[in-house]
Amino acid sequence: MPIDVTTQANVGWDKTAYNLAVDYALRPQLPFNAVADVMPLNLDHPGATIKFKVMTEMAAAVTALLEDEDVTPVDLASTEVTLTLAEYGNAIRMSPVLTGTGYILPFDPIAAELVGFNAALSLDSLARDAVQGKSGSEPTNIKWASPTSTESADNEVDTADTFTGAFARFLHAKLTANNAMPSSGNAFTGFIHPDVAYDFQQDTGTGNWLAAYQGSGELDPLKMNSIGVFAGINWVVTPRSRLITNAGNGTGGAGNIDVYAVSVVGRQAVCKGYAQATSGPLPDLRAIPVTDVLSRFSGIGWYWYGGFARYREAAQYHARVASSIGANT
Repeated sequence: MPIDVTTQANVGWDKTAYNLAVDYALRPQLPFNAVADVMPLNLDHPGATIKFKVMTEMAAAVTALLEDEDVTPVDLASTEVTLTLAEYGNAIRMSPVLTGTGYILPFDPIAAELVGFNAALSLDSLARDAVQGKSGSEPTNIKWASPTSTESADNEVDTADTFTGAFARFLHAKLTANNAMPSSGNAFTGFIHPDVAYDFQQDTGTGNWLAAYQGSGELDPLKMNSIGVFAGINWVVTPRSRLITNAGNGTGGAGNIDVYAVSVVGRQAVCKGYAQATSGPLPDLRAIPVTDVLSRFSGIGWYWYGGFARYREAAQYHARVASSIGANT
């Protein structure tokens, strides 16, 4: 026989419980801004563009001097790198209804967290475009499909053109031949998408990644699924490495194969500049001034007046490949 007891159904006091702590979307690491290691040290005056001068080396003097002959002086020469500054920013504006009646209070720290990450993400995206290029502004040193291929465009990349240990050694050789300086200890820095790393780490045969670690006794990279240092390159596996959707089809026509950029850089590959009177090397968080008639709306935003550019094309080399687990149909 049921017990005579008052239940929630009798009084209707039950309500949905909400967690007062919030979480955020899964976020990638932001590695590209770190390789912009050239910045202006002493500007002569403010300007919308910054000019960097790079002196041209004199040719080696290998002809012996005659006893009664003077040398012929040579003219100095230089090249220029131009970095164009631009304004960037984003903001969140909040109503008094949100800040006054929301069940999660205060809302300001949540807005500041979102705005702060957006600033870092935006700056890293600008740096990535300088490293890996974007439509209309591509790097100079690109090799498509394989180290020995004759392909010369993204739409010539086919599904079989995956990244290999030989390709990694090719990129290292090209940078070394260009006199590029290692960027991380004695290694260059490489950026590779996880889809491309999947094929790279399964590449078998002498001199390739899997064979190198299987025979070395170093099991940590295998167990941790980390590329680590290979072919003199410290590999950064990041989903932020450039993906060019539906760019390839293997025959130079309209594509349905995703093409991935793999980039290896040394020192001084990328430069970074900013308007010193209004910005620093990193964006500023700024409170939005309350300017509406009833002083109701507040907010927070970020601002940066700066830019990135490729500084030494010879200090970077790029591969364009497909992935066996990419979107290839």
